[in-house]
Amino acid sequence: MVSVALTLNQSASANSLGSHPGCQANQTPLSATLRRGSTPQQTTVAFVEALDHLSTKLKIPMSAVEPTNALQDDGLVPGICRLFLEGRCRQGSRCFQVHARRDVLDSLRKEALETPSCCYLHGAPCNYEGLPFNLTVNIGSKAVGLHSLNPTNCLWSIYSEHGETLLTVSKGRVCREHRRGLCRFGEECGFLHICREIPLDGDEYISATPVPIPRVQGRGTRAGEASASAVNCINNASRDVSGDIHHQSLCGSQMEETNVTTRTPNASSFNNTSFNGGYFSGGLNGQHGSCNNQSNSLQGIESGYGTPCSTSRSRMSYGYRAKYIAHADGEERAIKGPLLRPLGGGAVLPRGPMGQRHNPYGDASSFQ
Repeated sequence: MVSVALTLNQSASANSLGSHPGCQANQTPLSATLRRGSTPQQTTVAFVEALDHLSTKLKIPMSAVEPTNALQDDGLVPGICRLFLEGRCRQGSRCFQVHARRDVLDSLRKEALETPSCCYLHGAPCNYEGLPFNLTVNIGSKAVGLHSLNPTNCLWSIYSEHGETLLTVSKGRVCREHRRGLCRFGEECGFLHICREIPLDGDEYISATPVPIPRVQGRGTRAGEASASAVNCINNASRDVSGDIHHQSLCGSQMEETNVTTRTPNASSFNNTSFNGGYFSGGLNGQHGSCNNQSNSLQGIESGYGTPCSTSRSRMSYGYRAKYIAHADGEERAIKGPLLRPLGGGAVLPRGPMGQRHNPYGDASSFQ
């Protein structure tokens, strides 16, 4: 799905932690990028957002993308076509996945895997547009502040439904992939992304310490990675109260476990904090003690064996969420409908003369 950026009047409300270098200082929900270009006067396509099965949601320059049906602005976030990367996608421009150049994709993957992803306190890029500064989420006996949350569609949906600054969420709504490393869905995830250093009482299936993820032997690895014995298959699954399945399957005969030491330093304390006009200048004092390298540990799979799989989900993209959050007739619209481009599961109805949508991974990636 491609995006159009809109520049709107800034709001005086405390909608974002905008002074942090890793944050997007968007002032209102409507100022979120709507996936095409950079100004209201420019309609040229700048980039396309796509979900990468080996890293997370990426912004791919249009100069590195071939025209396909994935560029239709239908409110769904497309995936990257794996068959195209292997040189055997027969759909061409009719494909509903993104066809991106391998060299550009590898560079974006490397950047995504090296970028902190934990939370605001640990340097992760965060988009807090529209969220109240004093938002707190209770997860069991833990109270998690906004600065320890990396906003996702799950947080947006819960806040949009209740509209309160104090939310109570079950432990099953916490993203396992984010707790262990880089979540492939990024901000489009249907689960909560909280600081990895916050322990969750009574949860044996969620570990506060990131777990090594198998990596293909023979591929280039970063400094600080240590090889271990090969593993054949790791399957982890959990179901939350709403029936969503959070599934991870890592299989392969030539995979090796790696411990990744992130080169991005953690901030053990955040001093000189001030709050002016709804925005931070400076940092935040850590509430969970000294920070260690676990919170910035990023794991991922380069290529080939050990490709992680997950069940298909339906979530609203950040750009289309802004359209629904828009105030109309004094009322805030609800967020509904299929949101992520399905992989095999419920197909999206065809539009125009294109006929039935083609999904080359429908049979292979559906977990029924």
